[in-house]
Formats: sequence, structure tokens, C-alpha cells
Amino acid sequence: MLNADIIEFINSFNYDIKKTNNARWIDQKYIPDVISIVADCILEFTNYDENIIFKISDIWLNEYTKQNVMMIFAKPSTDLNETSNEYDKFFAQPINLLTYRVF
Repeated sequence: MLNADIIEFINSFNYDIKKTNNARWIDQKYIPDVISIVADCILEFTNYDENIIFKISDIWLNEYTKQNVMMIFAKPSTDLNETSNEYDKFFAQPINLLTYRVF
């Protein structure tokens, strides 16, 4: 059973993409475990502070992210110069998904 706070949060938004015609992020495949680790890395980076502003590269290059993505997904290092093609969509697309709102 879903927590009442989660249900309230989900119901507080209008997800009708016809209102903004801005649903480009959903044309990609999203895997729950990738979304989950990216969200976890964001929470660790921000220390749960909703006022922290960050860039995708801040999450991508964070040491916590590097250790966990390499361990969980058996992927190479997240260093930009070595694997930018490997990780550009891995982080950008889930972050875009997590920030998407229909106003």
C-alpha cells in the first residue's frame, strides 16, 4: 500500500502532456533501477536539501555516484574524459524525468 504522503504528492500534479506539448523526455526507455540510483545520488549530493541547485555533471562526477554506479551496474568509471558517451544519457534522461512538471 502506498504511503498517504506519496499519494498526495502524486495527486498534486497534472500530468497531462497535451497542456505543454513538452514530453520529449518520455521517448526514451527508463529502467526503474537507473532512475532509482540517479535519485539516490541526487539525494546524497544535496543531503536532502531541496534548495541545493546542481548540474547534471555535479551528480555524474560525485564520488558517491562513481562508487555506486560502478559497483551496481558494473560500468566503467564515471570520469568525463573516459566515458562521456557511456553516461551522458544515463544521467541526463532520468534527471529530466525527475524534474518534469506540467504546470
